[in-house]
Amino acid sequence: MKDPSPAFRLHRSLSFNTIWVLVAWLVFLQFNVLAVSQDNDYDVVVVAATPSGIAAAIAAGRSGKSVILIEQSPVLGGVLSSGVLRLDDQLAEANSGVMEDFRQRVRTYHRTELADDPLVKAHLKQPASLRWSAAEGRVWEPHTAARIYAEMVAEVPTITTRFNEVAIDVKLEGDRVVGVITQDRNNQGRLGKKHAYNGRVIIDATYEGDLAAFAGVPFRIGREARSREEPHAGVIYTDGFGSEAGVLKGTIFPGSTGEADKRMQAFTFRMTGKDYGRPDHPYRLKAPPKDYDPSKYAWSSNNKPIVPNGKFDMLGVNYGGDLTGYSTRLHIQCLYGF
Repeated sequence: MKDPSPAFRLHRSLSFNTIWVLVAWLVFLQFNVLAVSQDNDYDVVVVAATPSGIAAAIAAGRSGKSVILIEQSPVLGGVLSSGVLRLDDQLAEANSGVMEDFRQRVRTYHRTELADDPLVKAHLKQPASLRWSAAEGRVWEPHTAARIYAEMVAEVPTITTRFNEVAIDVKLEGDRVVGVITQDRNNQGRLGKKHAYNGRVIIDATYEGDLAAFAGVPFRIGREARSREEPHAGVIYTDGFGSEAGVLKGTIFPGSTGEADKRMQAFTFRMTGKDYGRPDHPYRLKAPPKDYDPSKYAWSSNNKPIVPNGKFDMLGVNYGGDLTGYSTRLHIQCLYGF
């Protein structure tokens, strides 16, 4: 922690009484006005270790800048290490920079450490253009993504990482964001000690745009109404994947109004599942979880593994209303046992 009063060393002509008065005033300011610990200054402060946040931190760090990367969970990677198990790219060639570095590392890991996995072996026999190819690093297990992102960040010595800290406010000078205030978060989501970070550049890499909201930037939540330019906007029922027989991809179904509302596209929990096979497997649940309601899950025995080690993804709650507040998000996390 930096000396909060370096000027004291330069003004040795001050009397000891004056110095103690100034020290007392600074202590009062620190604990009664800010009530947060004053941490180091950085060239770049990145809030949220999402894929974009990690890319920003690595890019700045590789340029020699000091970076603090703040993440509210205990792992790096955002959704890519927490449920989204694949790249939604049409072509692998569309990736570049940090994202392509990540994909290449997944590819190498699968072809070496998981070379005997049935899915990897099957995909090695397929064309490299196979969209979700494990052999090409375009799908992965959550822990694989977390491990690889951790390795990538650790390779840049100018990046400092803070886990389990939630951004709760920003520091403004005029209309410019110059710092971020966070709070420690424990495994139950309860918030504790506060911290303050200052930076020449502040990057909001949160999925919800939290820092922008804290700074007072106007925003709205929801989707626009249907228009001639956006015929699939608003309240629309459609088969966007073209999976229904005899229906053209993108067909708009009856019941669609095109009206605007407050729903958000794909704001959801993604869960990773695995079928362990025999009923007596030690990892299989012996009884349903508390408050389990099977009607809330569209389970299909046709689910096929899409990532190594026989795993696949499932969707959780898809609409939770106004999710801009931490307490609302924490409530939904608790529903899923996080």
